[in-house]
Amino acid sequence: MWKKKGVQFAFLIEDRSGSIKTIADVIRDYDGRVVSILTSYEHAPAGYRKLYIRAYQIDREKLPQLQKDLKAIFRSLHKTVLMVTHDLSEADYFADEIILMKEGQIVQKGLITDFRENPENRFVTRFIEAQHYLPGDEGKDKP
Repeated sequence: MWKKKGVQFAFLIEDRSGSIKTIADVIRDYDGRVVSILTSYEHAPAGYRKLYIRAYQIDREKLPQLQKDLKAIFRSLHKTVLMVTHDLSEADYFADEIILMKEGQIVQKGLITDFRENPENRFVTRFIEAQHYLPGDEGKDKP
């Protein structure tokens, strides 16, 4: 099993001094390495900018607390956050709605229970089956 993990997310952030540093510092507090930070004012309302962050080498043992801290930050923004992940349990933790994509096209969107109980096609079924552990797997052995 991998001991390190990467995260990627994107959201609107208030355009003020130190706003990006606040997010990057949270990741660094967990020994993560921020590998890219991109910002854009395109299609952002006045006083805001889009922020895209990719970070790696986050110790999996520290990941639950980092996720908790990031979720608190995201909620405090009162903005939509786009988080890219291949881990459905992580998506379920952060998301109000999950969107599964294949080759740039939306395959299915909804709650994790929708994916499990009503997969739209074989791709969704195989994606669910490939997950190591999902919410609702209580009582099952974790890998």
